[in-house]
Amino acid sequence: MDMTYFNSNMGRVKSKVVSVREDANWWKKLPRNNWLAFTIAEEKDEELLASLTHKIVSNRPEIIISSGTLYEISEMYFDEEIAWQNVNEKSEGELSIMTVSFLTLSEGLQYIIDIIEVLKKPIDEIVFIDFSNKYSNKIIAAITN
Repeated sequence: MDMTYFNSNMGRVKSKVVSVREDANWWKKLPRNNWLAFTIAEEKDEELLASLTHKIVSNRPEIIISSGTLYEISEMYFDEEIAWQNVNEKSEGELSIMTVSFLTLSEGLQYIIDIIEVLKKPIDEIVFIDFSNKYSNKIIAAITN
């Protein structure tokens, strides 16, 4: 999990790529404030994704972007987890996490550029969470070019 930078019109934002299947403690390294989660999951990842959405939501990202062939199902899992935590875990206040989904990596990356410009709250870090362990190199290539 090397730190790199995502270039947007508002400047450079720290970013990192984590592979869920390679790092058993990936979720312990997630930020707690002012961050954006970008998840990528394929059909073979559905069970894993369903079991781990709470770890991402519990770290309170400002936005969760879902991509990959499970993009719509991923967004649904995150929406359900946010609702569940709002009903059952009131300790840190109500969650107000925006979720969006895109089939392709490039659409999601363009959305990051667009949303960072209009957010009222700064994004200090972007974490790309690769559930399938096949997109890490593609993500790094796309964000460093």
